[in-house]
Amino acid sequence: MVFGSGSFAVVSTLYSHPLAVGPAIMESIDTQALNILNEYPLLVPYSNFKKWEGFVQVKDMDVQIEITTPLYPSLKDVSIKCSPDVYPLLISLKNQAEDSSLLNLLRSISHALKSKSLLAMESLELDKQKLQTFIIVLKELEASNVVNLNHDAMTVTLRYEDSSGEFHELTVQFDDDYPKTTVVIKKIDLPTETAAALEGSTATIKQLYESFKDSVEDLIPLWETAKELEKECWVIDPEVPQRKDTYRRIFLTTDLSVSISFNSLRMNEMPEIKFFGCVSVVEQKSSEFMSRLDSIGWNMELSVVSNLKMLLAINEFPRKCLNSTQDPLECIICASSGVEDGTPAQKWCNNDKCPSVYHRSCLYRWFDSLQGAKQYWDYICGPCPYCKVKIWCPVKEDVSAKR
Repeated sequence: MVFGSGSFAVVSTLYSHPLAVGPAIMESIDTQALNILNEYPLLVPYSNFKKWEGFVQVKDMDVQIEITTPLYPSLKDVSIKCSPDVYPLLISLKNQAEDSSLLNLLRSISHALKSKSLLAMESLELDKQKLQTFIIVLKELEASNVVNLNHDAMTVTLRYEDSSGEFHELTVQFDDDYPKTTVVIKKIDLPTETAAALEGSTATIKQLYESFKDSVEDLIPLWETAKELEKECWVIDPEVPQRKDTYRRIFLTTDLSVSISFNSLRMNEMPEIKFFGCVSVVEQKSSEFMSRLDSIGWNMELSVVSNLKMLLAINEFPRKCLNSTQDPLECIICASSGVEDGTPAQKWCNNDKCPSVYHRSCLYRWFDSLQGAKQYWDYICGPCPYCKVKIWCPVKEDVSAKR
């Protein structure tokens, strides 16, 4: 049996059926052929019913088809030609055709075509529903605020220009039943606390957008403070600051850094200050800082940079990384610039902004004491004590560093 996809098209045509001839021809037609002609009046038999050409009606359209049955009424070696878009539906009938009758084969073809038509109608109805939902969404919003509509993903991206001239975007997803159902935030570049407050909302897209705008305006002091820190200080973490980041870690000395963390929901409070580096240096600097804080306090009328300078007793923050032409660098762990294992303290961290240097033996002992550090053959791996980026340390002195 052969199935083929010809160049037939789906058309709608009516014409006179050959049964319009006299009763003499009727006598030569067997029962099966008569039933076929009754159920499929647009099919025309030729060559003693060994070939059928015409149309199978499906709803309001007729599908052109050609069936050849060289051993009629048997379906052995039957072949079917139809339009390419219909052929994949009919190929599934291949196995059952030879054991059936032509009438049953035609009924199976009709059923398959009807199923295709129903699926197409359902798809059309679905697209209409999506379109109606998008119309509802667009009616809620001002066109100038919409920067992208994704019909397939059912998302809309909105843009807002804040009072300082910066642009912010919010992407939300909705379903066909919107506004009966809640929307989901797919992308938002705001601090975790603020984003969580917005995500818990059951508001409409318009209401969510208004809340988004209010949150952005409330966060402007945070972003302005972060920009000032980046301008006045050497920020070593995060390497590429984003609007969602609520902290900045700045370089003070080769064995000391300080992290300033803000609560995005309470910007009128003093940020959290935490020192990192060599244990002895951290203890000393923390003690001095807390003593000055108790004495003079945190002045909310001054900038964060000004407060830090005052409490750290410095005039300016370091701006450049120490280079190899300067004096020997101190190991951040042991606070010594001396030689251990025959070599001075050196840089092991691949973070370009991290100024840390370590003796190999100091770094190994540090990692060996950490519960989360892992050893792989000749290396031990753990977070840089200074910037927390993962680094590798040779277990033995004669093993080269892993970069």
